[in-house]
Amino acid sequence: VGDLAHLFSILSVVHGIHSLESCRGISFNTRLLYALVFCSRYLDVVFVATGHWISLYNFLMKASFLISSIYAAALMHITSRRTNERAFNETLHSKYFITPCVLLAALFNYGWTIPEILWSFSIWLEAIAIIPQLSVIHRTGQAGKAVKFSLQALAVYRMFRYQQVSHIDPISILGGIVQAVILLVFGWIYGSQIFLEQYVLPSFFWLATANRNDQDTDA
Repeated sequence: VGDLAHLFSILSVVHGIHSLESCRGISFNTRLLYALVFCSRYLDVVFVATGHWISLYNFLMKASFLISSIYAAALMHITSRRTNERAFNETLHSKYFITPCVLLAALFNYGWTIPEILWSFSIWLEAIAIIPQLSVIHRTGQAGKAVKFSLQALAVYRMFRYQQVSHIDPISILGGIVQAVILLVFGWIYGSQIFLEQYVLPSFFWLATANRNDQDTDA
């Protein structure tokens, strides 16, 4: 259930872009970060031919995450260029997330090997990759159905993530806690839309975009 919900969170965005022929309200940086997450974590699928084989299900899911995440980022880039939408006018750029995750992966990992460091990097990056999307929601004051479905599917994935885990993984658990807190922020936004008919972000999150808003006003 968790894997399917996670995959659905990506496919819902792809479907939304195709059906509306628009990427308004969708964060390109979030899509780009997720593509980087899965490229870092699942590149071992290329070693299937050399005997690195776990199961057919494992291979298909890894390949699906890789292809769908890269396709979503590429589709959004192409669509935004065709429709002249300002899809890249975001306050929280991907570079601000990649650098600290590289440092965390170097400090917290299970071995000084490239696969282990890349895996740790993907865990930390996945935990915060959704933040640019929340920033876009804050700036535009709206969230389309595709974005809502995507975030709700992520919440379901997080709930089922550790249901069948046979061992305790501190890095994965800590990353999951961070992502769960961020998803609760989305719940705050979504709830404020329903009950207050406006988006209300906690003050600590709003501060992240305050400086950029001031610059826009001055301009």
